[in-house]
Amino acid sequence: MKTIWTTQCVISNEINLYQEDWDHILDGHPEMAGLEYLVKAAVERPIYIQEAGNPKTAAYVLPPDSVNPEGVRVIVGFTSEMWISGNKIGDVKTGYPIDSKSFPNPSLGRIIWQKPK
Repeated sequence: MKTIWTTQCVISNEINLYQEDWDHILDGHPEMAGLEYLVKAAVERPIYIQEAGNPKTAAYVLPPDSVNPEGVRVIVGFTSEMWISGNKIGDVKTGYPIDSKSFPNPSLGRIIWQKPK
């Protein structure tokens, strides 16, 4: 698999974005074309991280700003349920603009990490 980028998240997990996963993102969310940097920013500088569907997944949330008016949610799958403690490896599974009008209450779990104020 071709790696687009590898980075470290705020809780010290190594996160990879592979070409195959990026292609999957673009298939479902063509508006993300050219926005790989926003996916990476969500992983590196989220406002919060929360459980996402099962114990081995997490949602990293990038807040809206002038370039990114909706914000971005990135779902990462990990090799271990212990991703919360850091030092694990994960892969981006999907990423998309946050559409709070269409999906005001996404079915995600508890917040695991929140950016200090």
